[in-house]
Amino acid sequence: SFRPFYDDRWHHIAIIQKILDEEDLKYIEGKKVGDVMGGKVLDLPEFRIYDQGKAEGKAEGSELKLIQMICRKMEKGKTIAIIAEELEEKEDEIKKIYDIALKYAPNYDSEQIYAELNKDKVSSN
Repeated sequence: SFRPFYDDRWHHIAIIQKILDEEDLKYIEGKKVGDVMGGKVLDLPEFRIYDQGKAEGKAEGSELKLIQMICRKMEKGKTIAIIAEELEEKEDEIKKIYDIALKYAPNYDSEQIYAELNKDKVSSN
């Protein structure tokens, strides 16, 4: 028997909705359900922006943590060489942070140190 196109469309939509409504079905072959369509991973600008923001946030968090650890060691009177050895970082990287952090002694505001350390990166974007 003849079925109009819109009947099939609504039937497919109902099936897709049922699949997406199942709480336990969150991934298809390791990919989030919302990221997969027609067997291809969607490459939408929103996903790229989200991933980029997430990566930048992780990098900022790592750098802030390093700044905090350096400042704690500075409070204990440790030298650049000792801090670099203890944190297993390059001396020149420690020195950049150390020199800026000295300006904020004795309070060592890690957010301000981070901002000053990265002001050239922000102004060039």
